[in-house]
Amino acid sequence: MIYQVLSELKVRTDYGETEVHPGQVINASPEKAQLLIETGKITPLEVQSNVQDIETPIRDVANMSLDTFPEANLEVKVESSVLGEVILFVSNDKMAKGLKDKGFVVYTADELKDIVKFNPDTEALKRIHEVKQVFKGSEVVQ
Repeated sequence: MIYQVLSELKVRTDYGETEVHPGQVINASPEKAQLLIETGKITPLEVQSNVQDIETPIRDVANMSLDTFPEANLEVKVESSVLGEVILFVSNDKMAKGLKDKGFVVYTADELKDIVKFNPDTEALKRIHEVKQVFKGSEVVQ
């Protein structure tokens, strides 16, 4: 799940201890977040779509090609079992900017195309995601 930080925290990651500041967005399992919610340090954050009226049925989105996705102006929230958290896929850089500025880890259609070409195994995919988490605003490039 995605949470907004309400007060300064120190957290342990695979890269060591890091500080998280109010206003930043973090991903955490509900179990790990529970105490932080109860003590008022974080609050759950719902991701709202930028698209007001989505007429595209979900099956059409699921069957959409990566060549079509950039023009669809969609924001797709996915709960990844591989990464163990919620990730966001967006059609283009313009849509990604606002979400990245809020601290979300976002993948654009172009990044998804590059990842598909790279065809990473599970561990490589986790490393790609970790880089995007640590280096906010970073992009996957070929």
